[in-house]
Amino acid sequence: MATASPNNITMVLVGRSGDGKSATGNSILKRKAFKTVRSSSSVRSTTEMQSSVLQDGRTVNVIDTPGLFDFSDDSTTAEKEIAKCINLAKNGIHAMLLVYSVSTRFSEEEEAAIRVIKGLFGQKIADYMIIVFTGGDLFDDDADKEFQDYLAECPKPFQEILQSCKHRVVLFDNKTKDENKRNLQVSKLLSLVDKVIKENGGRPYINEPSIKLQKESEMQGKEKEEAESKVLTGKKISIMQEEVHKPNDEKLYQVKQMVGMNSRDKPQTEQDQSRIAPSNAVDREKSREEIHQNHAPHSGPLTEMAPYNFIPSRMASPNNITMVLLGRTGNGKSSTGNSILKRNAFKSQHGFNSVGKTTEMQSSVLQDGKTVNVIDTPGLFDFSVDSATVEKEIVKCIDLAKNGIHAMLLVCCAFTRFSKEEEAAIQVIKDLFGQKITEYMIIVFTGGDLFEDDDADKEFQDYLAECPKPFQEILQLCKHRVVLFDNKTKDENKCDLQVRKLLFLVDNVINENGGKPYTNEHFIKLQKEIEMQCEQKVK
Repeated sequence: MATASPNNITMVLVGRSGDGKSATGNSILKRKAFKTVRSSSSVRSTTEMQSSVLQDGRTVNVIDTPGLFDFSDDSTTAEKEIAKCINLAKNGIHAMLLVYSVSTRFSEEEEAAIRVIKGLFGQKIADYMIIVFTGGDLFDDDADKEFQDYLAECPKPFQEILQSCKHRVVLFDNKTKDENKRNLQVSKLLSLVDKVIKENGGRPYINEPSIKLQKESEMQGKEKEEAESKVLTGKKISIMQEEVHKPNDEKLYQVKQMVGMNSRDKPQTEQDQSRIAPSNAVDREKSREEIHQNHAPHSGPLTEMAPYNFIPSRMASPNNITMVLLGRTGNGKSSTGNSILKRNAFKSQHGFNSVGKTTEMQSSVLQDGKTVNVIDTPGLFDFSVDSATVEKEIVKCIDLAKNGIHAMLLVCCAFTRFSKEEEAAIQVIKDLFGQKITEYMIIVFTGGDLFEDDDADKEFQDYLAECPKPFQEILQLCKHRVVLFDNKTKDENKCDLQVRKLLFLVDNVINENGGKPYTNEHFIKLQKEIEMQCEQKVK
């Protein structure tokens, strides 16, 4: 006999900051229950529950969590929020909703987050998992087929997650104004929730150790509750957090070796090893501070930054300008290239894997007669790409830039959180090309369509003001050269304006570097310096 669905259903939203957990909660509850704003860091600072009554009379409780698995907060914060989540779910958890965005690549952080969830709640929690993909607005009218094609491209780690969830997955468009579409996607989710309830014999997930500790705390007072109501110790969470850093640290070391920091540069002592691949959170923070002290120029508070750093050019800009697009897969490098060139020069599509399979250059002639060359690279710093591929693509990038690189465009996305991969990628870029490359860096934020047209500049400045410390350091390194791009707009004037703003920044870079682009000579010189340093170490 089929199990009747309970009259009170509780769902928990978990996932990375910026993937749309709060917006998904609002779609489920059919009201603006949770605060949703664009932010470079976690919007929600604490776990919160909101409820609504469905048309069939059932009550739905949705627990929204902060980015517990962003691995930027300390273990104490994660512990506290997990305990709060379990306490809020008094009648148990009927479904654990893993929220991902189709606009961002499945990263090491997402993969590690699944291990963390299982470690925190036990393997049994997989029986209650449903995957919710946000970003349904990015698909065309044939969304179902496109979405299935998208899932078919998922990497092996994500296929394993799909299998553990028995392929319980649903696509959400949290931006649609179509009432029928909104109702349909919620109905699909509730159907999956009912399925989970049935397959678990009507029993929700209940954390028995937590309940036991709650009873003890009630008897022994509030102090006992605060001390013992945590299911896992901070040490266990800290160990899990370390897992997500290892791929970044190891990749950084591998790439260093690959481009000239070969075996001769391999650390000979434990002290040297810790400088290259910090083994714990304290070492990593110390390493970041050293980078900040040695390299980051002081440029005043972020909030005092002008919207765009327009400096009148003191020298003629070259007639042939070359820009390189770098960034994580899914951040919109190819679309940005197309916006700059004003044509569909690069293939751009939604997918788990890098769309630009190989480094490629396309060109266009501007109205003033200048030629703009744009080099699009695959997601070299996704930390899922092998070292040999990175080496090959970097060499190809330098070879394509025959006249040198006039600007290195670091492409980030405004609707995804600044992650450990971006942070590590900056360090990789500096190690590959030398500290000199920061003098050619411009940050391009995609996702300009998410900001209101009337006040987009102010909203964007507020967004930047909230950015975490590691990103503030990157902004300082780039002397706050940053521009916002809307690659979806059909407004010709808006397209022209954002490209002009970027070209102003490129002219500034050219001007500040005395008209000299970053060339292969810089790269060769860097490699020779590295070799000399290695030889001196050997002596």
